[in-house]
Amino acid sequence: MYGTNFENCPEPIYGNLFLPRKFKIAITVPGDNSVDLLTNDIGIVVMSDKKGNVTGYNLLVGGGMGRALRNSATYARLADPLGYVDKADIFHAVKAIVAVQRDYGRRDDRKQARLKYLVAEWGIDKFRTVTQQYFGKSFQPFQKLPEWEMKDYLGWAEQGDGKLAYGIYVQVCCFLGVYGYRVDVCCSLPAHIFYTRMYTHMYTHMYTSMYAHMYTHMYTHIHTFPTHDTPTNTTHHPPPTTTPHRMVASRVRQRKHYATS
Repeated sequence: MYGTNFENCPEPIYGNLFLPRKFKIAITVPGDNSVDLLTNDIGIVVMSDKKGNVTGYNLLVGGGMGRALRNSATYARLADPLGYVDKADIFHAVKAIVAVQRDYGRRDDRKQARLKYLVAEWGIDKFRTVTQQYFGKSFQPFQKLPEWEMKDYLGWAEQGDGKLAYGIYVQVCCFLGVYGYRVDVCCSLPAHIFYTRMYTHMYTHMYTSMYAHMYTHMYTHIHTFPTHDTPTNTTHHPPPTTTPHRMVASRVRQRKHYATS
């Protein structure tokens, strides 16, 4: 690697400065575009073999949707394919991309400081060449991907290890008590919680025995019902008979009431 780290520095990558602007990284698998992959500074696609073992990663750079009103020099841009790296090289590859933005991203104009403007100015070929100097090796050819799908992951799903995941839709601005959704109540559920780009809550690592508890939690606190189409491995823990056929996510009707509850 060339110039990615500052020696004897508390911030070995940043050095004495932060990056010129915010920096977004999205990670997904082939075909799943629920993270809106092409609108991020770095997009990472996990590539696996037929047995599900990770073999490497496709990398995309230079995406972003932000623009300033009445400023034609700012624009939305989709990320470009950068290349493919083996499993062992992903950390160093990402660090090289960050270092290029750190050293060459504009700091004189905040509205031109995102990575997408650097990639647009240089072109993807020059950006790849410079990044490879930091990386210390060449990127392999970008691997072919299937068509993208926008998946919402709402309702129940098996997560592959015998446990369950449940996704719910949360309206914009409804995460805090001010608009009716209390994060402390949400976190009381014994599960891992993820917030997705699609305003979806994902509760993961749940056992089938937690289904009834999930139903009670959703109905009591956030007016959402778990779906009736439960995973196949819930035979020994059937859902409540009153569970609606599909998930119902009602609007927050009395914000003041929930704000003070």
